[in-house]
Amino acid sequence: MGSGGTMATVIATAGDVGSTWGMAYLRDRNIVLSSAVIKRHAGLGPGETGGRIYAINGAGTVYKWVDLVTDHSISVGSVPSNATRGLPADKRVNSYDIWAFTNAGKAGLGDMDISDDLQTVYVVNLFDRKIYAVPVQTAGTAGTPAALPSFPDPGCPNGVARPWALKYKDGALYVGVICTGESSGGTDADLRLYVYKYDVAAAAWITAPVFSISDLSWQKGLPLSLVSGPRKWHRWTDNYSNYTNTGFISAHEQPILSDIEFDRDGSLHLVIADRNGFQTGHRNEEPVVPRNSSSSTTCVVGGELLRTWFNPETNDYVLENAGAAGPYTSSGTGTTNAGAGGPTAPQGPGNGEFYWSDYNTNLNHSETSMGSTFHCTGSNLIVSTNIDPVQGQVDAGGLLRFNILNGSSTLPYQLYQDAGGNAFTFGKGIGLGDIDGYSAAAPLEIGNFVWQDTDNDGVQDPGESGIANVTLQLWADTDNNGSVDTKVAETQTNSSGRYLFSRTGTNSYGKAENWSFYADNDRVEFGRTYEVRVSTSQPVLSARPLSAANSSVSGGITSNSRFTDIRDSDAVGSGPDAVISFTTGFTGENNHTLDFGFGAQPPSCSCTEYVYLNEPSAQSVLKFTVDPPSV
Repeated sequence: MGSGGTMATVIATAGDVGSTWGMAYLRDRNIVLSSAVIKRHAGLGPGETGGRIYAINGAGTVYKWVDLVTDHSISVGSVPSNATRGLPADKRVNSYDIWAFTNAGKAGLGDMDISDDLQTVYVVNLFDRKIYAVPVQTAGTAGTPAALPSFPDPGCPNGVARPWALKYKDGALYVGVICTGESSGGTDADLRLYVYKYDVAAAAWITAPVFSISDLSWQKGLPLSLVSGPRKWHRWTDNYSNYTNTGFISAHEQPILSDIEFDRDGSLHLVIADRNGFQTGHRNEEPVVPRNSSSSTTCVVGGELLRTWFNPETNDYVLENAGAAGPYTSSGTGTTNAGAGGPTAPQGPGNGEFYWSDYNTNLNHSETSMGSTFHCTGSNLIVSTNIDPVQGQVDAGGLLRFNILNGSSTLPYQLYQDAGGNAFTFGKGIGLGDIDGYSAAAPLEIGNFVWQDTDNDGVQDPGESGIANVTLQLWADTDNNGSVDTKVAETQTNSSGRYLFSRTGTNSYGKAENWSFYADNDRVEFGRTYEVRVSTSQPVLSARPLSAANSSVSGGITSNSRFTDIRDSDAVGSGPDAVISFTTGFTGENNHTLDFGFGAQPPSCSCTEYVYLNEPSAQSVLKFTVDPPSV
């Protein structure tokens, strides 16, 4: 059921992928990636290892992209099969699944993100608490995962530092970590929150966290009016007796830092998911020991969306306090822990709440965040997954669009709603995973001129024409090993000397791009190392000298991947070929400056040359014909 927008389109079903959370988009190939997650009463997809990342391509085909467990022997915990967990084929039938209750957040995979150059996918292994980098190969397939160094140890008191959230931004990877206080003797006061930064180029973590919260004891909004009393974040527990249980409603807010996002000012926005949403279900069996199949409970989550303000003078992230974050103040008018938030509503740090409209008047849901968010680039909007996003609706899930300037929301979008006794959704629990916003990749082209450099100065001068029908080959480093060793395409210049190799495999120059040399039939990729090669022995170039490369007259070349010259010749001789080496940029960064200059061919001689020889004995002169002189 949609509202506030168009209807959603299903691209994969539970039978295709099972329960998933993390998401990344290979936008240069139109492939969506989604990673498995452990959630109670929700079965895993094909493979059932808990370590699988699924791919859905533009044609709607769903397939395994990589499985950390079966493909690379990386443990994500001792994950039982769906059958062993007692999960029925019909999701409307109740199940016990006590294993998932105790292992939620501790086994399987967490968040996932992709580098700006689309060459590396990062995913959190919740079991060994490491982040794995999975290279994206030329065909869009997964390479061999490699664990990053362990993030800095925050020294959690009476607990474990557990990661989940990931965000890649400007050459750095950020991870969100919670100190859980889950060990024996732990208390709610042991909870901590950290965001650490990994410098990808240096392959090292910045030791100090870029952001942290040492005290999570603020009062929260009520998850439900039936759950009374002041609410707050609790340490992680696998003991259901610690939950607030009214007989058919369960609540126990345990923090997972599940998503982090930056806005246009560089400020951090954090989503703290409620682990209870992974541990219990909707109108399903209680996780009591011993099992009582006649018992039933409904989870109500109490997640939070928090704002910070990036102070440009101190380079610090300042957590919202009393509904204000730096120059931005909440426009909410709530005054209690039920209903709307605002500067005077005790629903967040400092007894206020910036994102005040994360509530529903139906039974006073005052903390409705499920756990994921994304910022609409260049806008004042941040989108969040929430329960009951449309006022008055019950047992529903969807999206809210928040204004980052005042915390208000607009245009709610409802994806599902099911208030029936045999519900097939997760109702007021966590029924949605990660959310990201992407646009289609802009075209990418490389080219574009082969010309007759009449004066051999390496610069395109007025009146110097292009050379038609020159064959050019495109070679690539297809496996990112530093060696350009695979021929992937071939084309010819048109009548004006123009050529292109394109993202789409077609161009406006009237010459076909033959990609049959490469079995996967890939096009020009982002962030890939290439060579354009021209054989100097082809007849159309016979006896033409190659011009000097990168003439200073036209500005020359500044780097291997960023060209500022547009009029010079860029090729150098390499054996029988003229070669231009380069690395493509990112989406929309076309490169039409890859030019080849060749000097004029020497004039051919059509004359006949004779040699006269005086032969005295014959009293005559002999006449001989010789071939024209070679040049």
